[in-house]
Amino acid sequence: MKDEAGDCYEINIAGADNAFPTGSIVKHHKITGQGEKEEWRSYRLIVKKGVVTVILDGKKMVSYSPKNPRPAGHVGLQKNTGKIAFRDIRVKELK
Repeated sequence: MKDEAGDCYEINIAGADNAFPTGSIVKHHKITGQGEKEEWRSYRLIVKKGVVTVILDGKKMVSYSPKNPRPAGHVGLQKNTGKIAFRDIRVKELK
């Protein structure tokens, strides 16, 4: 990946002081007021017909319709700083 705004959708897990805090779509849509917690968080990400929907802990945070949707392809998990763990990851193709 060369450019998170152009090559993919990066749904951030980051503190409230980050330019794109938890639940934000990096360089596309900023969510405020979520921050991070020292407990498990639940994400549901849906990308269907060019619309990116982010659901965090059961609450819809954003439904974003980019002008130029990214093609289907890769799913990545990234850690920049701090403690992080992932569990129960499922990927499902939507019809």
